[in-house]
Amino acid sequence: MLTGYMRQYAPNGVVSVFDLAVRYRQTGSVPPLMDAATVVPNTDIRLLSGPRSPAHAAVINDAWQALVAELRKLDGAGIDVIVDLGRLGMTASPSAVLNSSDLAILVTRSTLPALVPARYWADQLSETVGADSGRAGLLLVGPGHPYSAEDVSKQLKLPVITTLPDDPTTADVFHLGAKPGRRFDRSPLYRSLPPSAAAIQAQLEASRRLLRGDNA
Repeated sequence: MLTGYMRQYAPNGVVSVFDLAVRYRQTGSVPPLMDAATVVPNTDIRLLSGPRSPAHAAVINDAWQALVAELRKLDGAGIDVIVDLGRLGMTASPSAVLNSSDLAILVTRSTLPALVPARYWADQLSETVGADSGRAGLLLVGPGHPYSAEDVSKQLKLPVITTLPDDPTTADVFHLGAKPGRRFDRSPLYRSLPPSAAAIQAQLEASRRLLRGDNA
């Protein structure tokens, strides 16, 4: 079952990576992801959900490499793949996905309680993908409350790729499925999404140029 904003598109839930992992264990292959994923009506977006239980981890671990290979095929076909890995450091976290990503973004707030643990995970992320690879960065929520993007970048030793405003009312629409108000499409968070997506795309292209050794 999906929660929040996306539930309207798939009220009965969507296929999960666990379902695909079971298929892999039974047949030795993963079905084409474009066929297995749930289509979001009137868009080109398709959804796969994460594991529904920690008990599924052992089965999914066996299939991650095969799933990553299928995700790579989508990227090769010009399809953007976005994976939410959740909290880092959890048991059976999909390290294969992180290791093969073109760009890994750590999301954090600018508050001290958020930045203290984020410092550790920023170091781990840099170690995993390479500090100078261009493949790691930050998405900062609520810059200036109290620390600026520049301060956070210096402390975590990663570039702030983009920021999002602290806008709880609009965030509840996406997170909890709250009904959008009349000013939803004029809210700070909603208006910040296109420029944030553009900044992420620009960083992705830059990291790929570094990988190719293209300095242009």
